[in-house]
Amino acid sequence: MIRKSKIYYSLIFIIFFVLIPGELIYGADVYPEIEFKKEVYHNIELNEIYIQGNVFGGELSLGRRFYRSGPGYFSQLLLSDQSTSLELIMYEGKFCLEGYENNYTMLIAYLDEGVNKQLFYHRVSNDSLIEGLEIGLAESVIVSEHVHPAYYLPIPFIPFYLISYLVGQDTKYNHYEDKYIGIDFTYQFPAGIELYGELLVDEYPQTTADNNPDKRGHLLGLYFPRGDKEFRIEYSNVFNYVYLHRYPQNSYTYEGKYLGHWLGHDGDILNLELRKRLNRNNLLKTGLSYLRKGIGDMKTDFGPDHKEKKFLSRVTKREILFHLGYLWEIDENISFEMNSSTGKAYFEDRDDENIFKLELGLIVNL
Repeated sequence: MIRKSKIYYSLIFIIFFVLIPGELIYGADVYPEIEFKKEVYHNIELNEIYIQGNVFGGELSLGRRFYRSGPGYFSQLLLSDQSTSLELIMYEGKFCLEGYENNYTMLIAYLDEGVNKQLFYHRVSNDSLIEGLEIGLAESVIVSEHVHPAYYLPIPFIPFYLISYLVGQDTKYNHYEDKYIGIDFTYQFPAGIELYGELLVDEYPQTTADNNPDKRGHLLGLYFPRGDKEFRIEYSNVFNYVYLHRYPQNSYTYEGKYLGHWLGHDGDILNLELRKRLNRNNLLKTGLSYLRKGIGDMKTDFGPDHKEKKFLSRVTKREILFHLGYLWEIDENISFEMNSSTGKAYFEDRDDENIFKLELGLIVNL
């Protein structure tokens, strides 16, 4: 059986690499990047394989790859590269407005899952308005079954919320989509110190009749480099009901994994990490994480009970882990990585559990 995604990307390949004038194709800087990653007790998986090229002054990516949105290091709220690589077509470019240069990204990912599920994403950012400050505004929308053609417009400045409003709030299109909006910032102080953060809103109410729960996520972090050492602290949380939808096929997931924060909703986590460069090719890192999880899960939508099911109204799990990692950059194309975690999980309704994890990775870029 031929997967729909294969047909989908074949059409995209024809559009971008056949119909575009030949001189642009021949001048494109196209190269593949492949990453192999293996976890202990698991098979080797090909997580990324894609081609990139300079087209119309920007960079076009086509294939399967990870992509993250915003400045989060340990976690991301709107779009994460922690666990799910996407079959996508993405374009990154720049534009000037009132003399200020801005960056933009447009992305379409075909998730399939038997319901014509697709992800649309765009982000516009600026780092020239205020010295040391980068601000970004991003949106994403999950659509299944009925996809309005306007979402395919290759214009990053048209908000998805505006498209939804113009199409109509009571159409078949609106019932089969779930929209997210996020704003993020990074401020760089002298000596390389960075303060960064992100705010996520799931289904911002567009009519006075909407009675959505308080569906938000937050992230705040601080990065402090000093000599051959780097210290980072980051806190993030996701309120209940985020990433859920009235129709389960529209959940903000792909292959059983969250597209946003890897933790899911109704939880928070505090991460600390200290990294030390041993020499040019070797890096050692150690850290600590403290996690809390509530009653929210990937499948349960509490509907009208949301007023009683607030963020961490009941903590069902607490987890504390110590982390130790090592990175060996063999050369510019090959590196070896080892990450381990040990600690304990405390549950509300069952016995505590000891945790030990070990991951070994071999990364090859061609």
